[in-house]
Amino acid sequence: MNIELDIDESYIKPKAVIHTKEITDEVTNALHILSNIKDTANKLLGYKDGTIVPLDTNIIVRIFSENQKTYCETKKETLIIKLPLYKIEDLLSSSNFIRISQSEIINFNEVENLNMTYSGTIVILFKSGNKSYVSRRYIKKIKDYLGI
Repeated sequence: MNIELDIDESYIKPKAVIHTKEITDEVTNALHILSNIKDTANKLLGYKDGTIVPLDTNIIVRIFSENQKTYCETKKETLIIKLPLYKIEDLLSSSNFIRISQSEIINFNEVENLNMTYSGTIVILFKSGNKSYVSRRYIKKIKDYLGI
């Protein structure tokens, strides 16, 4: 199978196109893999009081680990997620989510502003009024993301 990658800043969302003479097992497998990537990114599940809540990535403010559990803070509530942070990071890697510490991933669309202190740390203020802190290890990653 020939694979071609076209990177262009004018593309808003990734798009996969398969050109083929006939549907083979290889094509079917590729379609299955690509469709599962799209589905899992949009089907993150939160748990609260015995109920399961499908989470749209647009309502997520941040995802964090605390006391060996993973939580998702949305615009309305905080839910438990039964996936480790590294798997969630992989699922959300193509969107506006970025890891800011070993225990936290944030939705950059929910950031009100960033306060860069004299000591070199970065304080993130969310639109909800909550704060998070970028750990020293991830400061370069945030600066690269922002183009600073």
